[in-house]
Amino acid sequence: IDSGIRIIKLYPGGMLARLDLEEDFIITKINTFEIDAPQTLVDVLSEATGRVRVEGVNKAGIKGYYTFYLR
Repeated sequence: IDSGIRIIKLYPGGMLARLDLEEDFIITKINTFEIDAPQTLVDVLSEATGRVRVEGVNKAGIKGYYTFYLR
C-alpha cells in the first residue's frame, strides 16, 4: 500500500459506519483521488456528489470497495 488512512474509530450514525466499513479498514482511494491524509478524505468527500467509490484494504489484507451515492 503506497498511501491510505486507517479507520481507528467509527461513530454510530456516521457516514463511514453507515457504509458498513470496519475499524482498521485502510481507505486508499475515493473515486480517482488517492487518500494520503485525513484532511484529504474530508476534502474529497465534501466535494463529492453522485456515485462515490471508496477503495481500500481490510485488516486481513483483502482489497475491497464500497459504493454509495451522495446528493
